[in-house]
Amino acid sequence: MFISNSLQLKALFSSQESYLFQIGVKHASVSLPVLTTIQDQIKSTVAACCSAPDDSTTCLKEKESKLEKTAALLAKTDALCSQYFKLELPAFKTLVQREVQREGAESQGQAWVELATTCCSQHSPPQLCQKLTEAVIKQEDDATA
Repeated sequence: MFISNSLQLKALFSSQESYLFQIGVKHASVSLPVLTTIQDQIKSTVAACCSAPDDSTTCLKEKESKLEKTAALLAKTDALCSQYFKLELPAFKTLVQREVQREGAESQGQAWVELATTCCSQHSPPQLCQKLTEAVIKQEDDATA
């Protein structure tokens, strides 16, 4: 039984790493600190389900919405970073403010602008970008709660 559980965990780990790699490839505009922070959120959600004494499949189904929102956050960050490099800063800020207003969460606009202007560069400061990304994740979670 131990060997079976060990093989299952190894297969799950391999699948998870492959999935996270594919996410990174799909979102090339996102800097490594932001990508890592978002992927850590996904890993911790999956790991919590896999280490739960209950059925991990049921747990993952319950967390599916959170995982989808996290993946959507990565896509949104990718799109914003792409726009950040195409537009002048005032036009970019206006674009972000309009997008956030459509979503009904005006207070998030400044957080998104700060994240993009600080962290879209591939040479962005890792610790600051981790904090800014975590702040945006928290705001997004609070907005949908």
